[in-house]
Amino acid sequence: MQVFPPNAADKLGFGIIIDRVRHHLRSKRGHEALTMEHPSCDADEVAGRLAEVADVQQILQFDDPLPWGELPDVHALLKTIRPEESVPEPFDLLDLRQVVLASETLRKYLSSRKAKYPSLRPYCDAIPDLAALGTSIESAVGPDGEILDSASETLRRVRSSIAARERELRSALQKELRSAISSGFATEDQPTIRNGRMVIPVRAEAKRKVRGFVQDASATGQTVFIEPEACLELNNDVRELQAEERREVRRVLASLGDGVRRVLDEVVTITGLLAQFDVIQAKARVANEIAGIVPVLEGTNRVMIRAGCNPALALHLSMMDSEDDHPRTVVPLDFEMTSDRKTVLITGPNAGGKTVALGTIGLFTLMIGHGIPIPADEGTEIPIFRKLYIDIGDEQSIEDDLSTFSSHIRNLREMLSEADHETLVLIDEAGTGTDPEEGAALAQAAFEALNNAGAWTVATTHHGRLKAFAHTADFARNAAMEFSLDTLEPTYRLQMDLPGSSYAFEIGRRLELPDSMLDRARELLGAPATSLEDLIVDYQARVRDLEQQQDDLRGRLEAAEATKADYEAKRRELEQGRSRRRMEMLEEGQGILRKANAMVERTIRQIKESQADREATRTARAELDAFRQDVDEALAAERVNVEEESMSSRQPSRDTGRIEAGDQVVLDDGNVTAEVIEVDGDEVVISSGALRMRVDPTRLRKVGGKRAQQVHVRQRAAPGGSAPALGVSQRLDVRGQRVDQGLQSVGRFIDEALPTSLKRLEILHGKGTGALRKAIHDYLEERADVSSFEEADWEQGGAGVTIVRLA
Repeated sequence: MQVFPPNAADKLGFGIIIDRVRHHLRSKRGHEALTMEHPSCDADEVAGRLAEVADVQQILQFDDPLPWGELPDVHALLKTIRPEESVPEPFDLLDLRQVVLASETLRKYLSSRKAKYPSLRPYCDAIPDLAALGTSIESAVGPDGEILDSASETLRRVRSSIAARERELRSALQKELRSAISSGFATEDQPTIRNGRMVIPVRAEAKRKVRGFVQDASATGQTVFIEPEACLELNNDVRELQAEERREVRRVLASLGDGVRRVLDEVVTITGLLAQFDVIQAKARVANEIAGIVPVLEGTNRVMIRAGCNPALALHLSMMDSEDDHPRTVVPLDFEMTSDRKTVLITGPNAGGKTVALGTIGLFTLMIGHGIPIPADEGTEIPIFRKLYIDIGDEQSIEDDLSTFSSHIRNLREMLSEADHETLVLIDEAGTGTDPEEGAALAQAAFEALNNAGAWTVATTHHGRLKAFAHTADFARNAAMEFSLDTLEPTYRLQMDLPGSSYAFEIGRRLELPDSMLDRARELLGAPATSLEDLIVDYQARVRDLEQQQDDLRGRLEAAEATKADYEAKRRELEQGRSRRRMEMLEEGQGILRKANAMVERTIRQIKESQADREATRTARAELDAFRQDVDEALAAERVNVEEESMSSRQPSRDTGRIEAGDQVVLDDGNVTAEVIEVDGDEVVISSGALRMRVDPTRLRKVGGKRAQQVHVRQRAAPGGSAPALGVSQRLDVRGQRVDQGLQSVGRFIDEALPTSLKRLEILHGKGTGALRKAIHDYLEERADVSSFEEADWEQGGAGVTIVRLA
């Protein structure tokens, strides 16, 4: 992205953003990479940068902690290690191991999240596997930079020999020292080291009494340090072994250096990738601090900012608020500029936020070019600009003989010569620095020229002529910074398609200028200009009133929606209660049905046991009829209770018409048809199946007349014999039924088969979870008329089919 003038980024406050990013960097190479970075105008590159930062934002907010810490700089090592036979320093190798470990940890972390964060996959794939190099350094160099015994077998052997010789040497020295002490030649009881050799301290006057070699003397000269003659060979052995140790250590380091050189290109790749990722994670941390999002970039033909906050101002205020008990917030910016109206003029009072709004637009453009998400709401759209030209602030210079106006003209000349349809131009205080009329005319001509070049232009101004121009030009639009007439202070809210007033007189009144002077100023300004300003002020006041009314209506609508939701919740609660009641009734009905089935079974059993004796059969039938009557009455009572509950909640009102015996009717809002048995005064007796009940006729809705008479002929079993199995199936399929439904079906199935000649039945229940099969088997065990049951053979269905044999 081409940015003009060179200090444009600083003028927009981008330096504050970059300083905050630097604060989160963890490596010197990261600092270097950030310094070398330039804003991009390549759509793919910008989208890629933003996607990477957005993915790391998600990691930092919602995932396991990112394995990222301080990274040492290994640039010097990579330079010194290139020559053959160069030997690295142990601490440089430790720094390199830390870098390799960081890359390996990051690679594993990202590898397990490839699908979750697709934009970071290239980093995971590009990081070479240098675990072997890290392991070799770890096994050879200790945390304090010492070369470990495990670095080589030779080193282990030499150090073992040194330790053994040193033990012998100390033993010999202790013997010589005890002899010297007993002879009064020495007073200290510990050997020491001088010139790399182990010696004993002896009083100076007794130095000739001890056979050996003087290696050193104390600062006072009262003590000399003598290497006893008996310890000479041992000292020599230790020194030779130490020299061998140093040679082996150097050989180990040289070998490690060879290993680094073999993968030097991969190490360079790692350091570059880690530097890039360091910048990404730092940007992501800043983006989370400012609540940054990735705007819509491609396919947009407008600049649409929704609730955008100037990040430089927000960070500045946050640093000030840390030392202040009265935190301040940034007023969000709502701004729109479309491809058919590419020029927007922002007007309003001084210190009302015009320049901040202008800077926010430019700052967002720069941040996007650098791949930094912007603090705005979702739905924000900003196209990628190739050029960003700004004219903000005073560029006058005594050395260059430039006045404020001359500096503006120079900037304007550069803009006009380079502007095209991918250029964003930001101009603060357009038309100032010279005669107001001439300056306004020059500014208008510049806006027209920029529009002809296809540039997108946002400018601030106080000129009334330019307000009128933006109102009438088909390619331009006004925008105004709001000013509160109640408090006589700016609100810093931008209102699109409104011209703004400078509110000079209102601000003067707030600052307690004399009324007489303000009145004189209005008189000097002239009636037309004063009327125009008053018109703008009145227009803005009306707009604010309409917005307040709109907010009030919106609040009422939300309250109505909340009330509706509350009633809807209560309705659902009533329906759920009704459903629960129906379920309870169903369960009670099932209990009654189970009792009825048991009664029928007992009756059939009595008939069979009595060999169809007429008296026994009559008694059994009488008991069965009595039980059926009890069931009918219980069901009728439950039905009445439910209907009364339904009536109390609905209280229907209907025109039933004349109802007569035999008519088909529906009760309340139900869908079950019943027949009118009798009309008895104010009550009607209706029947549905075995259920009879008396109801108020107003609760009935006639759906048909009398039914045609039907005659059904039943085939009775021959006395003393079994009825043929006409119309009775030998196989029952209950797959997919609930346990209670399945048991009812099985009970009816067996009851219908008992009077026939069938002795073998098949029940197909399926395998499934086995719950239905177990319930059926438990039920069959309780029936006395079932002699046995078993699972079918595998070719007949196996565990999914039960064979039942009747008694």
